[in-house]
Amino acid sequence: MVALKGVNKIRTPYKVWINFLKWTTAHGLPHVVRSHSSYRKVFWLLSAIMCLVGLIFQLEKIAVQFLTNPYAVSTYMEYAVELQYPAVTLCNLNPVRTSVLRQEAKTGGRLGNLLAQLYGKCENATEPKEILANELMWSWLQFDDSAKARLGHRIEDMLLGCTLHGQTCAPENFTLLFNSKYGNCYTIKPLASQIHKPGHSHGLTVELNIQQEEYLPVIAEAGVRVVITDHKSVPFPEDNGLSVSPGFYSAVGMSMVEISRLGPPYKSNCTNGFPTLYTGYTTAGSGYNYTVHACMKSCVQTVTIEECGCSLMNCPNPNKTRLCAINTNSTDYECTQRMHRQLASRSYDACSCPQRCR
Repeated sequence: MVALKGVNKIRTPYKVWINFLKWTTAHGLPHVVRSHSSYRKVFWLLSAIMCLVGLIFQLEKIAVQFLTNPYAVSTYMEYAVELQYPAVTLCNLNPVRTSVLRQEAKTGGRLGNLLAQLYGKCENATEPKEILANELMWSWLQFDDSAKARLGHRIEDMLLGCTLHGQTCAPENFTLLFNSKYGNCYTIKPLASQIHKPGHSHGLTVELNIQQEEYLPVIAEAGVRVVITDHKSVPFPEDNGLSVSPGFYSAVGMSMVEISRLGPPYKSNCTNGFPTLYTGYTTAGSGYNYTVHACMKSCVQTVTIEECGCSLMNCPNPNKTRLCAINTNSTDYECTQRMHRQLASRSYDACSCPQRCR
């Protein structure tokens, strides 16, 4: 019998590493071990190190780019088979009817006397028209909602003809909306929730009598203010929209643009909405959604109430806080002007109103 003696090979870490380098599929490293020439070993070692450095650089670049939350803007146009008909708001540029103002001025009382004094100023034009118009609206806002509606133009008196989607519309298809500058505004309720065809015959056609004989002397222009929004957005006729002059046929065509933004952590920093002072207001039986414009007006009003103890007349006032005096010599006026300067210079960083995500 012959006994075979085996030799135990000790696999040291160094030998394991050399064996790995010899048989690895990584480019360049096997040549470092297999090459017999020192020059070749150095060449392949430097090549492998350079490739490794390049790999690390690329990985670092990709990681940094990923952590910055990059995004791409994609724009495309498509033909929509159907769209929701927008909300159309109409405002007579004259907020208060002269005949009703005369009647209210004769009633007496604090508001009646105020209107009588104001009506005298309007008749005699003792002050610039813009100042008188502001005083008029300041007085108008002292009334309750029913009195405001009575003072302004009524859709029943103005509407001469109306068709929407080829169907006849009537005053009951309009919803009353109060505006601090134009008084009574009216938003038409859609007779059909969706529209399927473009063009004049499938849109809204309205013929109005602006009752120019009822205009106050302080109103510098005549016509109707038109604002087009979606049904969930607050209309701001004093800031947006267009004025339509009387005696002309005016046509407005429009297309829909929809913007979708990415929320946090992307740079757009958009929001899906949060409550504003307009949230509780209603139109066609449903509340208004968040918009940047509504947020800014709500914020300015909130800051004004906190800092000055009064409310601006061109912003919502759900808690019925007293209106700020518009007299340039009053402390209210000085406070509101100071606050507006701070907001404009961003030294008062209280209003943060990001864009809507959609």
